[in-house]
Amino acid sequence: MLHQGRYEEAFVETELGARMSALLGQRLVAYMFEVVAAAAAAGAGREADAEAHVANARELQERVDHADDDVAWAARKAAELLAPRRPDLADAARLVAEIEEARIAAHEAARRAP
Repeated sequence: MLHQGRYEEAFVETELGARMSALLGQRLVAYMFEVVAAAAAAGAGREADAEAHVANARELQERVDHADDDVAWAARKAAELLAPRRPDLADAARLVAEIEEARIAAHEAARRAP
């Protein structure tokens, strides 16, 4: 839905997913939903929601060891959508992406190591 620009619809679905995953104690799934919800909220013009989801994503990111290209893409998308209106929040979303990309690089290096 994010690729299609259907931000409001994506936000409603991913926010619900983030809440349900958190209630079930599924940190990794909740983290992924939080990142996508942040991007969807940003695209839908829901800056307060985007801010909350970026903060939740950062908190969860510190508690999971995860590396995923789609999550990094969603965090970058959130930063891109927020940059014109909320550069401070865009920086926070960009940090999520940078940490995710660093983890991806570390996982790749570990796989190539003898």
